[in-house]
Order: sequence, then structure tokens, then C-alpha cells
Amino acid sequence: YDASGTFLGFHSKTLLCGSFSEPPQGEINEYATSPLKTFEIKGIRVGGLICNDMWGNPQCTPMPDPHLSQKLSKKGAQIIFLAINGGRDGGPWSEEVNWPYHEVNMRMRAAAGRLWVVSADNSFPHSVPCSAPSGVLKPNGQWAKQAPRQGEHVTIHTINLD
Repeated sequence: YDASGTFLGFHSKTLLCGSFSEPPQGEINEYATSPLKTFEIKGIRVGGLICNDMWGNPQCTPMPDPHLSQKLSKKGAQIIFLAINGGRDGGPWSEEVNWPYHEVNMRMRAAAGRLWVVSADNSFPHSVPCSAPSGVLKPNGQWAKQAPRQGEHVTIHTINLD
């Protein structure tokens, strides 16, 4: 929505998760996708991605990684808003593999596309650390602001596009 409340459109998850069985099971069969779009908000071109759309986790989807952040960059996006609902259990795999995989992919793709990335991971249950970082990444892949890894937090950062 723009400042006057006009609906601008939506992004539906593109890189759907599913099993590697034949036929695949999971959201790959449940959800519809739509073409990748950008939107203009107050003169700024932005895009949205949902979870696996950003990093193409090979454990979560039989689909090839289409590098959607780079496609949004080529469409003129300056900022990507990334909604995350990564699976986690608080165990060693989540801590040692999933978190670093998600963070490194976010940072590399922000830098590759010269994009700001604003991310928010699901924090529930609050007793388990998040699966991916929430915060604001600069176009050089460095963190401008990052939320704590566990619990519900509000993180604010002013993005300077100059």
C-alpha cells in the first residue's frame, strides 16, 4: 500500500519448499506463485521476498535457485523486504549450519545486487533462537542494524539512499 492506502500489489513466494520424493510434497504443491515484481513507494523502487526466495536452501526445495534478489536488482529495486519463517529447533544444526547459511547468503546477495535488505524472522517460540538474522543490511553486505537472535524485538534504522 502507498501512503494514501492504495494497494500496490503483492509478492507470493516463488522458490517453494518441498520434499525430494517423486512427486514432491509440501508447499510446492499447495501455493501459487506470481511473476516477480517491484513497487514504488515514495519514489523508491522496492521488492519483497519470502524466506527461501532469498537463499535457495538445497535442503528445503527441489527447485533450482533463480537468484531472485539479483533479478529484483536488475528491475531497479534499491531495497528488498525479506519475511522469514525458517525452521529451527535450537539445536546444533540450527546454530552451526542454518544461521550461518542464511546470514552469509543474505550478506552476499545484498552486496552482489548492491541492495539494502530489511529482514524479519519469525521469533516464536521465544524460547528458541531465530533461524536467520533480522535487521538491516547495507548494499555492501555489512549490517547497519541487527536485532538480537532470540525473542521479539523492534529494530529501527534510517536508510540513506544518497
